[in-house]
Amino acid sequence: MKYVGIKNSAQKSELLKKAKKVGKVTTVRLPSIAGGDCSRHRELLAMFDAESTDFREAEYYIYQKNNGKKHAQIIEKIERFRKTYESIKKKGYDYSQGHIVVTSNGARLDGSHRSSIVEHLGFKELDVLMVDWESVFPKPKLRDIYSHIEEQQKRYNS
Repeated sequence: MKYVGIKNSAQKSELLKKAKKVGKVTTVRLPSIAGGDCSRHRELLAMFDAESTDFREAEYYIYQKNNGKKHAQIIEKIERFRKTYESIKKKGYDYSQGHIVVTSNGARLDGSHRSSIVEHLGFKELDVLMVDWESVFPKPKLRDIYSHIEEQQKRYNS
């Protein structure tokens, strides 16, 4: 299964808050957690490798700009991404910093930068925190979330 990012929602936030209590550490085979929706992250990683410093034409920069972020905020976010990349590249994945959080039905709730990094670096498997929506919400209330996940999977994993 390829995991996809999903839009922020009250349910996503609530599940993330409870993930450590209701989730289970599970090993996933890679590549799988950085779906097609992570293309802007992969582009930045290639730019980091090429030691590029002008990100204004990058898909990631444009996406952030279109979402109302100012230049300085975007560059700060890119630099944090670069630092995370350099750390994982040098030391490996540090689980003390937290697991990437995914759901059993294919949503990546947290960790899109880290998932792109580990796949870019060629990791073969990774421990993730797997959670089920039903552990927090009654299934009938999740129709919109499930529909959104299916849309994202069709859009990015076809």
